[in-house]
Amino acid sequence: MPVTDDPVYTGSNSARLTIRHVQAASVYRCLVDGKYDQVFSIRIDTAIMPDVAISVDRNNICAGTPVKFTATYQDAGDAPAFRWLVNGVPTDSVGLTYISSTLNNSDSVATVIYSSAVCSAQLRDTSNAIVMNIQQVALPVIKLHADKDTVMVNEPFAIRPDTMNMDLEGLMVLY
Repeated sequence: MPVTDDPVYTGSNSARLTIRHVQAASVYRCLVDGKYDQVFSIRIDTAIMPDVAISVDRNNICAGTPVKFTATYQDAGDAPAFRWLVNGVPTDSVGLTYISSTLNNSDSVATVIYSSAVCSAQLRDTSNAIVMNIQQVALPVIKLHADKDTVMVNEPFAIRPDTMNMDLEGLMVLY
C-alpha cells in the first residue's frame, strides 16, 4: 500500500519519511525504485520527559556576593533552551548557568528547560527552587562627642566615640 502524506506520514515523496504514532511491533517495508531489494533501518524513539535540577556554588552569603547556579538535565535533546527565574519572574539569563550578585534574602531561584528532543512527551520542565540566605552587611556607625563646643588652634580637646555595630572603647585625644 503506497504511503501518502497525512497526519501519520509526512515526507512520502522525499528522502526522509516521518512516521508519527508508531507502534513498537509495527513492520515497515520500503519500496525504492520499484524494487524491494534495498534494506533500510527505522529508528523508533520512545517518548521522553525532560528533567532539570539546579545547584548553587554557595548559600548563606553577604549581600552583593556573586553566586553561580548551574543546571543539569537529561532527556531534553541536544540543544535545550533555559529561562532562569527569580521569585517566579523570568530573568534575562538563558544558558546553563545563572550568575547574580543582586539577590535578596529569601529570594527563590529556579530554571525552566525547554526540550529540543524530537520525541518529547512534554516540552518543558521546571527545576527545584533554591531559597537564598543572604545577610545584609552591617556598616559601622560612629558618632563623635567632643568635650568642648569650641576650641582654639593647638588647644587639646577630647572626643569620645558613641558607636553602633562596633566594639570600640576608650578616649581619643586630638591636637
